[in-house]
Amino acid sequence: MSQDQTPQVEETKKAAAAAVEDAKQRATEAATQAEQSMTSKAGTAQNAVADGLRTAGDKLGSLGENEGVVGDLAEKASEGLAHASEWVAKRDPDAMLTDVKTFAKRKPWVAAGIAVGALMVLNRITRALTGGSKKR
Repeated sequence: MSQDQTPQVEETKKAAAAAVEDAKQRATEAATQAEQSMTSKAGTAQNAVADGLRTAGDKLGSLGENEGVVGDLAEKASEGLAHASEWVAKRDPDAMLTDVKTFAKRKPWVAAGIAVGALMVLNRITRALTGGSKKR
């Protein structure tokens, strides 16, 4: 390499280093913005879940006014949903996700059973609220 090219090489190295540093800074800013956006969306979804649980609990609570086994079961389910709603509303989304993952790792079959049971209950509630109509 000639001596005339050495300053150009040094300038190119400096420009490349500056470009890399700028790219790192922009990537960090983008990651921070994405994290803030996801945290905000998670908080919104968490509030929606808590509200949904509270509403379902209230609706089941009205069934709890019936006498007998159905009333007792509805009352217990209503209390459980109210407790779950409070738990969801008070938890940090990251902590809640960690708790759920830990539980699912410890007891995968129980977690799967809970998920299936929850889907069945939600299906029944949805059918009851919509008058039992099915889409065809």
